[in-house]
Formats: sequence, structure tokens, C-alpha cells
Amino acid sequence: MDDKEKKTLNIIKAKIAEQIGVEVEDINNDDTFSEDLHMSPSEFSDFLSSLSDLGVDAHSLEIASSLTVEELIDEVSSQIVE
Repeated sequence: MDDKEKKTLNIIKAKIAEQIGVEVEDINNDDTFSEDLHMSPSEFSDFLSSLSDLGVDAHSLEIASSLTVEELIDEVSSQIVE
């Protein structure tokens, strides 16, 4: 994982923590949004929409809530503007 991916991972973990009301340290890279983080489809959709302030076009992503945190990073890292 390069520096951009690490930075992106930290930013996205912080956004996840804010969305579901947990501490960043409670989120693991291999957590799935649906099973481990218990995000409903609407919560996951809201979370993806919140990534727009990072330059991520959530509508262009074809991802499911069964993705892991790290897999999401891989999907969106190319869209995030530094």
C-alpha cells in the first residue's frame, strides 16, 4: 500500500466511523460494510454519497456493501483528488 492509499484509507475510515458512530480504531481493513460494520443499504449509500467531497463520483462505482474497507479503497483511490 503506497502513501496515497494509506492516506485515503485513514480518511475513509474516519468517514465510516463518523457515519456509524464508532471509533476509527474499531474499523479493520478486512471489515465488510454489511456484515462487520452492520451498515444497511441506505446507510452504505449515504456513506458513498459523503465521499463526493473527496472528489469521488459514487454513481460511477459499481460496488456492493459486501465489499471490505480495503477493497473500497482500491475502488475509489484513483478518483480521490489530493
